[in-house]
This record gives sequence, structure tokens and C-alpha cells, in this order.
Amino acid sequence: MALALAAELNDKGVTDLTYVGVSDVPMWDNGRVPTVRRVGDFKPVNNPIRKGAVGPNPGIGGFLSVGPVPGGEIPSYELPQEIKALNRVNLLQVQGNHMRYSNSLKRWIWFSDFSGGEVHGTLDKGFDNRLFQVKGSFFGSDLAFHVNLNTQQPWKSMTAEAAAKFAEFRPALL
Repeated sequence: MALALAAELNDKGVTDLTYVGVSDVPMWDNGRVPTVRRVGDFKPVNNPIRKGAVGPNPGIGGFLSVGPVPGGEIPSYELPQEIKALNRVNLLQVQGNHMRYSNSLKRWIWFSDFSGGEVHGTLDKGFDNRLFQVKGSFFGSDLAFHVNLNTQQPWKSMTAEAAAKFAEFRPALL
């Protein structure tokens, strides 16, 4: 919603936004349906494994899940338009990102045990992508990593940073 609101304001001519901060932007291997107006479907532009990787035995492909993603691949989303703001911050953790082989697509796909296989990654077009390692338990769910990012120090630091930037804002006198 923050990205959509910022894009809408930009389209209306408001391009001096002080701070746009997002955290663990949701991305899905097949994208979001319906798309979000002005900011798209949140389908990563990259696959979890580069081209040329060999799939597992087709008989077990859909059941094979691996995590974390080998090689440190991070999902990346290309926004359809630049968000114009003085500060653009994206907090993310990728510990809950996994991959699964899809027999129907014949490739590895992004996956997690989160809602609809949601994963988290980077945003392009000028965002300061801040990757964090968060605490979780060995038996914890991918949701636990998401919750920890959004309730612990990374989130608190971003909100303090946003508050400081807003305090600097001096509206023009009419």
C-alpha cells in the first residue's frame, strides 16, 4: 500500500515525498492477482537458480523443497515506475525464502511456507535495500522470520529514521 500510495501521489504531481519505507515487500513466483495499481504484480524478475541448473528427478519434483536458496540468490522486483522520494528504504530478510522444483514449469520456483509461497527481496529504481539477518528458531516457520524483522530492531530503526526525516521537513509557506 505504501508503494501504491507513493506512486499515486507522484502521478498527481507530488514528487517531493520525504520518506517511503517498506519492510519485507511480498513477492510471489507467479505474481500477485490482482495486480496492484501503479506498482504491478510483485513477480520477481529472477529465478532462484540461474539458467542451466538441472532439475531433480521429475517424479519427486513438486515435493522437493530446498532452503535457504543456494548461491545466495535474492528475489528482485522491478517496479513499473520510479517512486520519487528523498528517501526510499526497503528492509528485507531472506531467511524465509526457499525454492521448489515445479514439474509443470520445468524450473525451480521461489517458495516459502508463508501465505501463497510469499518470499521477500529487493526493489529496483533507487531503493536502499537493507538486508538483515533476523533471529528465528530451527523449528520456526518462515512467518517467524518476517514477524521478527517487522517487530525488532530493524523496524524500530527504520521508524526512528523516518521520524527524524519528517522532523526535518519544513512545508513551504503559502
